[in-house]
Amino acid sequence: MKSTPLFMVSLATLGVAGALRRSLAETVWPEFGDGVNAVALVGVALGVVLLALFRGRMIRRSTRWLAVLPAALVLTAAFAFHYTAQNPFEPDRLTDPARILPELFNLAGYVMAQGPFFISAGVFLSFGIALNVKRTAAMSGTVLAGLGAGASGLFVLMYLLPTPHLVPVLLIPLAISAVFVPGRWRWPAVLAAVAALLASETMLLTDQYPNGLADGGGLSGKALNVAIRTPGTKILADVKTPSGGYTLAGEPETEAGKPATGADGITGRSPLTLYRDGDLIGPVPAIVPPLEAARTDPVDALPYRLTRKPRTLLIGAEAGAPIIERFGLGVETMSVIEPDPALFLVLRDGLGPVHGLAGAPGLTLIHAAPFATPSAGTFDVIDLVVRADSTRDAMPFTREALAAD
Repeated sequence: MKSTPLFMVSLATLGVAGALRRSLAETVWPEFGDGVNAVALVGVALGVVLLALFRGRMIRRSTRWLAVLPAALVLTAAFAFHYTAQNPFEPDRLTDPARILPELFNLAGYVMAQGPFFISAGVFLSFGIALNVKRTAAMSGTVLAGLGAGASGLFVLMYLLPTPHLVPVLLIPLAISAVFVPGRWRWPAVLAAVAALLASETMLLTDQYPNGLADGGGLSGKALNVAIRTPGTKILADVKTPSGGYTLAGEPETEAGKPATGADGITGRSPLTLYRDGDLIGPVPAIVPPLEAARTDPVDALPYRLTRKPRTLLIGAEAGAPIIERFGLGVETMSVIEPDPALFLVLRDGLGPVHGLAGAPGLTLIHAAPFATPSAGTFDVIDLVVRADSTRDAMPFTREALAAD
């Protein structure tokens, strides 16, 4: 057995696992994507154990196994993604005793749908090692190289393609691996892989994705899906990045009848809201009078009242609303550290109809780690926003309090 099909299968296996994680992040909760890692590791391990238990019998029929596995990998990968995207799993119902049983079956459905692909991948990769005992190190290196290439390739694909199109691309190297089947079984393997590829591509590319995967939405429990059901609310911009899908939603027109914009960045709130993978980040700044900084919690406002025109360091800016509120409390100059690269670009350059905050008077935007120290400047108040859905749990500190601590 050559090393090329081993490279292709390991590449596609990691890519499919990443696509399944992305699907769960967009349709359920990002935390459920960790379950894909568990299913993948257990599935591949079971494939290795299967070959170890029946080594003699499977090695004698290795050519037939290698002829069947490419088509099986294509079909099982396509079904795994199809079921993961279509599964009507509702995480919120797990807390309801009356509805928990159906949701446990739906949760188990993820394992049953994804397991066959990873088990098949484990068997295929095990054959690559078992049939090349004298080249174990080289074949193991090929597997690791394929995994690395799969991770890099998935990173690029998530920039270029929406989530539903990731697996249709990753099925291609799985099908190509049939070309390297040795002996008289090569052409039957190729024909079977091509038929499986055509059937799988047709199924995946014609799926309707009722859970909103195609447009970055989610199940009914997602904040975005709840918001877009409000009359007058529309999705105004949608950006896909490896760190998540960012969606701007709200009313296209402001209360004043003008397009929502944030040209000067600090003049008011907006009826627009930013979401990541369907989960709320926060409101987006725009020119909407009157200034609503008075709504800030009095406790949060206290450090700003104690110092006249405090020089402020804000760590974490959500979608920009905390910046508006702090300027409304009398801040004259503010440095904002935003560690999330995608959120930083949204704050700086804007998104959809909302202009960025770059160039706003007295405002400096910094992309750095949460507790990185700016190159220059001293501050009277350091304000840490610790929640993505509320600025009321922010942590403001005076320099005296920090020094005392």
